[in-house]
Amino acid sequence: MMGDHVLIDRAPGQDRALLMQGDRVVEVLADYHHARNLTGSIHRVKINRVIAGQNRAFARLADGTQVSVRLAKSDRVVAGAMSVITITA
Repeated sequence: MMGDHVLIDRAPGQDRALLMQGDRVVEVLADYHHARNLTGSIHRVKINRVIAGQNRAFARLADGTQVSVRLAKSDRVVAGAMSVITITA
């Protein structure tokens, strides 16, 4: 039986670590280098497509990243319009 130890796996664009207690995984940590955290950031986007039945629109950030935008029922957004959004998740 092994004691506590950490296993580390490195691959292009990601690092992963497993915290082990004996032969049991206790915690998994992953760091994806390409996935920056945008939570809380504010962006001016161009709306590409509106799906009214789902209260949702699709837009692109300045770097080309496509995002899904949740709309309130009262929002009057049309494709091609510019909008300011805050990334919440």
